[in-house]
Amino acid sequence: MLDDSLRFIAWSREAEELFGHLPSEVLGRSADEILADAATGAGVYSAGGARAQELGIRSVRRRDGGPLSVALTLKPLSYGATGSAWLVVATDAEGLHRRAADRTVLAGLQHDSLIHLVVYDNHARVRSSNTAIEKQFGVTPEEVVGRFTSEIVPQGVVLKQEGGQPTEVEEIVEHVVRTGEPLVDVRYLSSAPLDSHREHVWTCSCFRLQDESGRTIGACEVGIDMTDRYVARQRLALLSRASGSIGGTLDIRRTAEDLTQLAVLEFADAARVDLVEPVGSTGWDRSRAWI
Repeated sequence: MLDDSLRFIAWSREAEELFGHLPSEVLGRSADEILADAATGAGVYSAGGARAQELGIRSVRRRDGGPLSVALTLKPLSYGATGSAWLVVATDAEGLHRRAADRTVLAGLQHDSLIHLVVYDNHARVRSSNTAIEKQFGVTPEEVVGRFTSEIVPQGVVLKQEGGQPTEVEEIVEHVVRTGEPLVDVRYLSSAPLDSHREHVWTCSCFRLQDESGRTIGACEVGIDMTDRYVARQRLALLSRASGSIGGTLDIRRTAEDLTQLAVLEFADAARVDLVEPVGSTGWDRSRAWI
């Protein structure tokens, strides 16, 4: 803090940590002796008035002589019966840039990203979501707050995978919150209002959130639509099974059975094989075999 002559009258512990000077080394001295720009020599100045004044980012010298880039702001205060004073707000410029970058990244994830982002509380209720959720599921951030995923997307299911992963979204979140163990590549299947002619598959990861004191405050889920990749992998797996089970015998009935067993459930609920020409010694003629 500076008096109306711009001399230090208070020096906080945070200022001591940032600049390295003890209060006894600073109090009573001119602000320019500590906060002058090391590159240009520009000092600390006040234009008067009741508004805060931005002095911009400058390089100053710490007590040990090392350079320190800080952003300075002067805020007017009243001091004593008739005097005035100035509060100097000094922020490490590097930290300021990092926080600005963090805010930019968060804003991008919130408004522009194709990756869906959901934050849950400790009880697996939604606290917030980004616009990707709104675009993919047709629900606004305001509509999902305080609700379970199973209430928001009742048709959605977690696809079973090896490794004993929980089978409901709420179970996944509770597991992550309780154990701190992240879960990666959880497959989630659901219809999407904006593309209702087919079901979509998302690959999701969930990790625990903690505040600065280490207290658990919930979990975060990020996911990306992998429908095209998932369908391609399913087709490759089907071809692999087909090559191993079909065509291993010259018996036409056996081959037909193998073909229909592969087709049922993968493509349809039932399959029929029509033999339109006589086959072998059985004398089949346009006979139909239901499998």
